[in-house]
Amino acid sequence: MEINWFGQGRIEYFGIAPNRTIWHSSASSGWVVMPNNGLADEVDGAMAREPHYRTIAVWAGGNLWCSTDYGYGYSWNPWHQCDLNNYI
Repeated sequence: MEINWFGQGRIEYFGIAPNRTIWHSSASSGWVVMPNNGLADEVDGAMAREPHYRTIAVWAGGNLWCSTDYGYGYSWNPWHQCDLNNYI
């Protein structure tokens, strides 16, 4: 899945490997495994909120799981079941 974060040309790609690991890549890096040992069956979508919050969602075991990067030098937070009221 290709994401243009904040509509500003900050392109990032997400995908699932055959072993179910979650990967991402940007223009400044090659493909790397997402942090926090997440496994998934498919990528669902992404959401961005100002000023820098980015959330990616994946399906695993019939549940929707999310990880958020709050920006400002932080990294992706641990995977957790998505709050559907705030994700969509």
